[in-house]
Amino acid sequence: MSRINNLLTQLRGSLVIAWINGWLAMTRMPIWLVSSLTAPISIALMIIFFGGYRYLGIGLIGGISMLIGVNGVGLVGDGAFYRLELKFQNMLIATPLTPVSYTLGLGLSSLIYSMPGIAIMIGILAYRGIITPWNSAPIAASLFAEWLSTSMLGFTISTYLRDTRYAWAIGNILGFVLGTLFPVFYPATILPIPYIAIASPVSDASIVIQYVSGVARYNVDLPLAAATSLAAQATIFILLAIYKSRWRSN
Repeated sequence: MSRINNLLTQLRGSLVIAWINGWLAMTRMPIWLVSSLTAPISIALMIIFFGGYRYLGIGLIGGISMLIGVNGVGLVGDGAFYRLELKFQNMLIATPLTPVSYTLGLGLSSLIYSMPGIAIMIGILAYRGIITPWNSAPIAASLFAEWLSTSMLGFTISTYLRDTRYAWAIGNILGFVLGTLFPVFYPATILPIPYIAIASPVSDASIVIQYVSGVARYNVDLPLAAATSLAAQATIFILLAIYKSRWRSN
């Protein structure tokens, strides 16, 4: 019974953080809804414009994957700001909240800003028959694992930073590397060695979704490797957040 109560406490804490930092902030400053969509939508539109509507599916899938990944690693900036400037993390040390629950709350906060844009892109993909009831489960699982991986990675890095000026830059660089340099908006088979793509949780999710939705043709080995890598990275980054993040200030 105590474990159930503790689990409910952690869940409640995550939702409260997401409500305060995400929902309330979004309703007061809705301009952030537009701001969060600019990069992925711009890249997707360029791909569609130069390649034609046959690349609509892979462009929008890349947009969704990039948006979730960028929000996850963006916790480098958010986590450092709340810890160093607002001292919010220091206040939570005296509560039962764990680093993972705190990270989930911050991650949900960022995701709330992106949900309208993600919903629109998913709606277009569903309308065109790219996302169906039959492939929705692996797509949802891939996006969840990607969000979990990038959020835990972003938070863990944020706990080692001593100045918020570097935090935002590091978050932007990570978002660019994981969401743009790796094959997120294009098939992994373009690379000389396609398996290089499984090094990024963002491209892992994109490869799995491209495969199950049929917008890219892969041998089954590559999507399986991407799914395995994504699950492994989610597990590793959760463990890093639990055991290696600096929850208490030195």
